Amino acid sequence: MALDIETDSLNTRKGQIIGIGLSNGTESVYLAHLVWDGEKLECLLSKNDLKTTLGALQVANTKLICHNASFDLRFIKNYLGLDLVPQLWSDSMLCKHTVDEDMPFGLKDIATNLFGDDATEEQKIVKASIKENGGTAN
Repeated sequence: MALDIETDSLNTRKGQIIGIGLSNGTESVYLAHLVWDGEKLECLLSKNDLKTTLGALQVANTKLICHNASFDLRFIKNYLGLDLVPQLWSDSMLCKHTVDEDMPFGLKDIATNLFGDDATEEQKIVKASIKENGGTAN
């Protein structure tokens, strides 16, 4: 199962999880925990709902694939109190570094280098939609 989180901070002790993406290679789901309502973050899914969902991965002893697992799993541990390190099967950032020590190490940059600009086409569409709806996107 691939796991990725989006956060409001790089501080793994004080930040909040915005959402969690999960995919088994056939089906994918994004669990939106918080959403920006134009003025503040609004809760969509409770912390308990996220904890219960991710806790099911622990119970099932699901093997996880992450990119930069050190960040994501520390964040989950501090935010939800769940230790998913025993479920970690592979970290694609470490795999990339093992076969190529040169930068970049960010997932989007690696995908662009491997697959060309098509790898980031969806990201461009999402950024355009955010700007059209009054938001800002980096």
